Amino acid sequence: KFSFGFPFEKTLSGAATIPKILLPSTLQSVFPKGAPIPIGVNGAVNISIRELYTDFSLKDIAFFRFGKHAVKWGTGYFYSPADIINISRIDPQDPEADKEGPLSLRTHIVIPRTQHNLWFYLLPPAESGFKIEDTALAAKAEFVFGNWEWGIGGRYRYEQAPKLVTTLSGSIAGKVAVFAEGVFAWGSDYIYYKNGDYNNEYTEKNKAFFQATAGASYSNAKTHTSVAAQYFYNGLGYRDTKEVQSIIEAGFAEAQKGNLLHSSVRAAGNITSMGNIGQHYIACTLSQNKIGTEKLRVQLFQQFAVSELQGMSVLTFSWNPNRLIGFSIGPAFTYPLSTESQAKSSANLSLSVKMGGGKF
Repeated sequence: KFSFGFPFEKTLSGAATIPKILLPSTLQSVFPKGAPIPIGVNGAVNISIRELYTDFSLKDIAFFRFGKHAVKWGTGYFYSPADIINISRIDPQDPEADKEGPLSLRTHIVIPRTQHNLWFYLLPPAESGFKIEDTALAAKAEFVFGNWEWGIGGRYRYEQAPKLVTTLSGSIAGKVAVFAEGVFAWGSDYIYYKNGDYNNEYTEKNKAFFQATAGASYSNAKTHTSVAAQYFYNGLGYRDTKEVQSIIEAGFAEAQKGNLLHSSVRAAGNITSMGNIGQHYIACTLSQNKIGTEKLRVQLFQQFAVSELQGMSVLTFSWNPNRLIGFSIGPAFTYPLSTESQAKSSANLSLSVKMGGGKF
C-alpha cells in the first residue's frame, strides 16, 4: 500500500543538532541537550510506503509477518491508549481511517481447538543508526469467552517507559457493542513544563501513570442510524492545561517570526507531540447512513476536551457516487466550555473530495 501526493516533489525538513559543548556559554543552559538546526532537502519524491510485508506460516498454527504494516491492538473507536505500537494515532473526526504501522516481525500463534490467540512483535528502531538494544519487544494474549474478547499485553524498549495494556470488547443483548481499554505505564516518555515556563522542563521516569477509556456503539439496520460515544482518561496529560497552552501560543508566535531555534518553539513541539495534552475527553457521533439512497449520509460529531475547556461540533453531509470517490461539505464550530477557558470561538465551512485513500 502506497500513498502519493501532488505536487509530486516535496521538501524534506529535519534538524541537525549542535552539541552543547560547541554552544556559547550563554546558550548552554537554554539547550542542555544541544541546539537543533533546521535543514531541508528539495526535490524529494512525494510518495510514501504505507504497508509492505510478506506472510508465511508453520503448519497453520504459527503465522509470521515481516515488514511495515498496521497493528490492531486497541478496541477504542475515537481514542485508543492501548494502541502502543502504531506510528500514527486515531483521528477522532475520522476514526476509521487507516493508521500507519511500524516495521516489525510479527508472530501469531493460534491455540489449537480454541479461539484464543498469542501475538509477539519485534520492533526495530525507526530512527537511523540501528542498535540492537533499541529494538522494542511487545506481546499480547487474546481470550474469547462467548461474545466477549479479553486481551492483555505489554511493550518494552530500553530507556523507554514500559507499558502494560488490557482490552475488553463484546456486546450487550447482541445489540449494543461495548469496549474498554486500560494502560499502566511506569514513567512517561514525554517532556513536561512547570508554571507555564518553556525553560522549566522536567521528566517523569519513576512514577506510575494510568490511562483508561470506555465506550459503546449501536446501529439500527432498519433506520440506517448509528451512534457511538466514548470517554477517555489520559493520565499522561496535564490536569490544568492553561499554562501549557500559553507555551504553545508563544512557540507558534516565535515560529511565525522565523525564530525556529527559540526554546519556546521546541517546548511547543514537545507538548503537542502528546496529542492529547489534557486528561479528560468525551467524543460521540450520530450518523444517518441513508438519506433516500445509501450514497447520501449525514453525520454529527461532537467532542468535549474537558481539561482544555473546549468543545467542537462538526456536521458533515457526504455523497459517495462510488467506492473510489466521495464528496463532503459541512460547518465546524469550536467554542469555550467556560469563561475560564483560553479557547476562542471559531466557525468554518469545509469542502473535501476524497479519492482512494487521500483527500483534498
